[in-house]
Amino acid sequence: MKYSILSLVLCSLFVCGSAFAGGDWTDWFDDYANQSALEANWTAVSGFASGFLDNSRVLSATQSMKIEKGRKPTRALNTQGRFTIWVYDDGATPKQFDVEVHSKGGTPGFVALGLRDDGTSGNDQYTCNINGTVTKTGIPRTTGWHLFQYQINNADKGGWKVKLDGKGFPGNVPSLTDGDKVIINTEFGASGDTNTIWVDSARYNHNANADRLLSAVDETYILDYGFEKDVTNWTALPGTVNTIDHVRDDGCQSATGCLDSFSAAPATSAYGYQGYLVNAVPVSGRYKVGFYYVNGPHTFDGINNLTVAINGEGAVNLGSSNAPESIWEYVRGETGEAYLVAGTNLTITVSGTNQGANNLTRFDHFYLYLLEEMTPTPVPPTPTRSSGVLEFQQYE
Repeated sequence: MKYSILSLVLCSLFVCGSAFAGGDWTDWFDDYANQSALEANWTAVSGFASGFLDNSRVLSATQSMKIEKGRKPTRALNTQGRFTIWVYDDGATPKQFDVEVHSKGGTPGFVALGLRDDGTSGNDQYTCNINGTVTKTGIPRTTGWHLFQYQINNADKGGWKVKLDGKGFPGNVPSLTDGDKVIINTEFGASGDTNTIWVDSARYNHNANADRLLSAVDETYILDYGFEKDVTNWTALPGTVNTIDHVRDDGCQSATGCLDSFSAAPATSAYGYQGYLVNAVPVSGRYKVGFYYVNGPHTFDGINNLTVAINGEGAVNLGSSNAPESIWEYVRGETGEAYLVAGTNLTITVSGTNQGANNLTRFDHFYLYLLEEMTPTPVPPTPTRSSGVLEFQQYE
């Protein structure tokens, strides 16, 4: 499965590779000026070199980190939380690599997603490596970007869990404790093996298991748009007067910020805006989008018939103000289903009408869920008439 998302109008306008309070960090690798700056965050395992900056395979904006055989970059994690990273596989063979999350405390060890020869049929599938025992995930190897997800919890909070491209597989729940660090390891096989990979858009959310933004249903997402960056790719709909800002304050659910939309228009004015993610749809199929929002918090007015849709489909009417007496009480919502074609943009539209003179909504996190992968249905040819003879337009 090839993911080519987030060639967005995003990272170039925001500081990438940021760390936030509570141990959270996000890294798009775009703001590093040189190798020394990269290695301040991604150090090297003793005896090896770190990765290096490269622009030949990029997910976020301008740079990624390239790891060749003989390099082992590492970065610290802070006990419980969720770590995600995008990995580019160029399809070259032979190739072996692991993105390892190591634990500490009562049960030291590691779990890794990657590509290893399991000794039976080569590396035609991605693998899961738990403390040195390699098993196949059943997820076929494909050229392109892949999402590696690691949930790091103690047993009383659901334990550890790993997913690849949003998919679980047998044996994906290792028995480990607190997270310690991530190590990207390409030191496998023979000296001539082509183990080079690229990584981009890495994120660690400390204590994500306790974050109400990440409920059990949200573990199945394949794309998390969390407003860590600017909102330049979000624009007001024609005929509306609301302003759209990226804010980072106590009124956001996550430390990285949220989308704030304010309108001081009369109650009769239309309200609405939309945002897009370029090439965000990895495969054709049925999708829905989940999100967290607040409509009219504290002293602000809410929006009547607040509606969210994706690519013009699956519209859901969230009603009017949901928190007229609350300060910042977010509610989870989700759209209906929409059929999306692989490689297309994901466009999220928010609309409604103003209730008063101080109208405000905020959204924090949009999650894209793949419900069912489907093959696109060809559109039948359109009949036309020419000189009284019925002809058909050719199509591919």
